[in-house]
Amino acid sequence: MTAQTPREKAETERRRRVVRELTHMRDHWEWRKGWRYGRRAYWWYIPLGGYAEVARLSDVSHQSLSLPVLDRPAARNLHISVQQVGFSDEVERAEVDEIVGKVRARLGEFGPLPLRLGPMDPDPEAVVLRVTPWREISALRIELRRAIEQVIGDDRLVGTDDHFWPHVTIGYCNAVTPTAPILAALEAQPYETTVEIVVGEIHMVSLGRDHREWCWDVVDTVRLGQ
Repeated sequence: MTAQTPREKAETERRRRVVRELTHMRDHWEWRKGWRYGRRAYWWYIPLGGYAEVARLSDVSHQSLSLPVLDRPAARNLHISVQQVGFSDEVERAEVDEIVGKVRARLGEFGPLPLRLGPMDPDPEAVVLRVTPWREISALRIELRRAIEQVIGDDRLVGTDDHFWPHVTIGYCNAVTPTAPILAALEAQPYETTVEIVVGEIHMVSLGRDHREWCWDVVDTVRLGQ
């Protein structure tokens, strides 16, 4: 698998600068815009819970940091967030089903995704595993966005085509915390560890964040290249 492209390197470094300029990292579990207790949202996820090598990398990486301020997700909940569809009280279930159908049709010729996960990177409210290469996963996201747009219109489409930084979160900040110790722990890592996998399906999920954790139900599954 090829090394990071210039665009990937530039965006990774930009995000590192953003974090280095923060005196404190945010509490990931504070309620954010649009969210409230009991509210759920539809998202497209790449599920990673079935990959033992990803679980091992997450476990080893989290343990190497040894920071209680980072909440580690369960191995079964590891994932890559690809595209939000909308909150469940704003998108009808019939629209969700139509979106899934259009995605399935658009991805019929879209083959499995080879991905590299790692090394670790800082985020303003988490520690994540970098995901590369971007070209295929970004192309997947564009197809998802076009399918969503066909059903609910561009005025309700969340995000932009070119603003995407694929990652796997392995530690969520559970409180406002000084940035320096987290950056120091990352910089003290003796080597960069990565794993390579091939992803064969994506999930439409109904997502919630009650009780200071992400939880979801799988609404539907689309297999890549089928």
